[in-house]
Amino acid sequence: MTDRMLTRRAAAGVVERVEPGIYRMAGAPPTWHQRVLAACWAERGLASHRTAAALWQFDGCHPGVVEILTERWHRRPNASVRVHETRLLHPDDITEVDGIPVSSAARTWVDLGAVLPTHRVEQALDIGPGRHLLVPEQVWECVERLDCPGRPWVRVARRLIAARLSADGVAPNTFEKLLFSILQRAGLPTPEAQVEVNDRDGTLIGRVDWLVERRLVLECDSERWHGSWQRRKADLRRDRRLAALGYCVLRFSWEDLTQHPDVVIADVRGALRAASA
Repeated sequence: MTDRMLTRRAAAGVVERVEPGIYRMAGAPPTWHQRVLAACWAERGLASHRTAAALWQFDGCHPGVVEILTERWHRRPNASVRVHETRLLHPDDITEVDGIPVSSAARTWVDLGAVLPTHRVEQALDIGPGRHLLVPEQVWECVERLDCPGRPWVRVARRLIAARLSADGVAPNTFEKLLFSILQRAGLPTPEAQVEVNDRDGTLIGRVDWLVERRLVLECDSERWHGSWQRRKADLRRDRRLAALGYCVLRFSWEDLTQHPDVVIADVRGALRAASA
């Protein structure tokens, strides 16, 4: 329809304007889903955060506030909805529920940490696996993709999903899963995944891949995450801070785990004996 046609029909009460450029048939019952879809079209975005959680029917999340996720610099003033901007929107983060553009179940759950307290985020996680919405490994991939400076809420998701993966005996990714299985087969102590380590004054030093009893840290150094010189320098600085606190740090490459597992086992056993002594 042309603008003139819409203006005439609006004046006659045939249609109603709900958002700029978005009209609904007058007399049709207004619904929350209708409002969400109109907001997605108006903002050129997708339902996210609490709105997406309600669409996915996460536990404790119900229709109410309308939240839209749009790419950075694409938002415009809109008092009727809450608009979030992002510079990281992966194709895997975009899908549909009931014909409404919505963030994926994994992305939705991770983003909930920005708008809900931790216990509510954990509550939402409980409904996912039973309904096959939240696959832990997929959530972990989403966390890895979004975890960068300026997104403190992602740490909440990382801590919760790491605890869930560890409790299930599954490592967060293939690399770390292989190390976990090598340690299990050798009868070595079960390590704890993704543990945050703080300095004596409470300052966060970092998150280690695996922590074994007696302050033994095991790190999986993939080329993707640890191959750059900047990353290696950061790893060296962190290792020195851990050593000052009495931690022993062992780093393993993919080649170590796939071609020399016996050496890995011997190194871990030696470090545990030295710590005991």
